[in-house]
Amino acid sequence: MELINQTLVNGSSGQRGGIKTTVEFTTDRILTILTLSVFIPCIIAGNSLVIAAVFRTRQLRSVTNIFVTSLAVTDGIVGAVCLPIYMAFMIKGKMWFYFNHPDFQQAWIGLDTITGVTLIVHLMDISIDRYTCIHYPFTYRKLMSRRKSGVLIAFSWLYAFFNYSLTHIPDLSPTTRILVLTVIAYLVPLCVTIAAYVSIARVAGRQVRRIKGLENDNKSTLAFFLKEVKAAGVLAAVVFAFILCWSGTFIMNIKFVICRHCSSCDCAEPTSEVINAVKMLQYSSSLLDPLIYASLHKDFRKAIKKILCGRSRNNGLLLSGTSSMNTRSMRFTTQDSDNYEEMKLQEKTT
Repeated sequence: MELINQTLVNGSSGQRGGIKTTVEFTTDRILTILTLSVFIPCIIAGNSLVIAAVFRTRQLRSVTNIFVTSLAVTDGIVGAVCLPIYMAFMIKGKMWFYFNHPDFQQAWIGLDTITGVTLIVHLMDISIDRYTCIHYPFTYRKLMSRRKSGVLIAFSWLYAFFNYSLTHIPDLSPTTRILVLTVIAYLVPLCVTIAAYVSIARVAGRQVRRIKGLENDNKSTLAFFLKEVKAAGVLAAVVFAFILCWSGTFIMNIKFVICRHCSSCDCAEPTSEVINAVKMLQYSSSLLDPLIYASLHKDFRKAIKKILCGRSRNNGLLLSGTSSMNTRSMRFTTQDSDNYEEMKLQEKTT
């Protein structure tokens, strides 16, 4: 991530002698600008809907969806900050005043890198949460509380900052630096995530095979377990989409560094067209996440439909309040009925 961004800022491989003073609006650049103009509003709107759905729907306020909300916030930062700056650079190039300032360049590179690593670690956190829920369903609430989820989210950001700080170690060569970053920022969280979901699939399979032997009294417990398994499947789809969208970035980083610093290699550096295509694929993961939730998660789909149909939160609270009042009325009526029966028995005995 950091290396590709640095290449974009400093110029493509064909411009080692310096940055051009004019911007050539090639077909690749125009397509990139058009793609960004679609991505930016869609990413912001889609992830805003996910956040609003969690806050406005009581049924979605679970520990797992705390991670989902934090993931949507990070995706929103990518769409609201990183992509507009990238789009401005595509339009203006180095002639854009802010991109002539080294501090601004490093700030954008840093934010783009940190948010990318944070997204990866968030997916690892979600896989750990699902692993805990499926393997330890009866102690899940104690093992994974809201406070612990907040600690894991804070760890995700600190881990990302730590990874970015490694790029500023002066004693590391570019090749060593990018290989270390790829292993720590990508491969380690990815391996943990894949291992967690493989284990979840094995446990879920054993539980499903036991369904036929369950009695009718356990149907509610079975329904809850199947719902958690389905949620894990939706989040696994998010992980799969992320791997597809981000693998090109890390493969290019490794290839770029190895080819650049290997005297026996005779391979061309990636062109601006390839870099832009990889960046667009990378950013598309922030757009796919809300689409996956809306299409595969029933509760999210219902909540988003309610928001888009204009049902206000006050109406929801009013219905909730009415429901609770009706429940209390039913309890009160039942209690009065019991008291009435007791009074009738006392009258008969006297």
